[in-house]
Amino acid sequence: SSASRTPAAPAGQVEEAEEVETSEDDIEATEAAGRKAEELNVDLSSVEGTGQGGRITVGDVEKAARGDE
Repeated sequence: SSASRTPAAPAGQVEEAEEVETSEDDIEATEAAGRKAEELNVDLSSVEGTGQGGRITVGDVEKAARGDE
């Protein structure tokens, strides 16, 4: 009997990163930031992202909701 082998990713190559969603306006935000923006009624287009590559993070959304921009 032949067992099929599935190649595994080498250790260290699996990165834990949040899913990123891009709206039709090409606003990059983490999935969690998108949910937080909906919860706080914050318009993501008015939020400046401080995450990797300028992505909007939950902290950025919370800061915008407080008016600390």
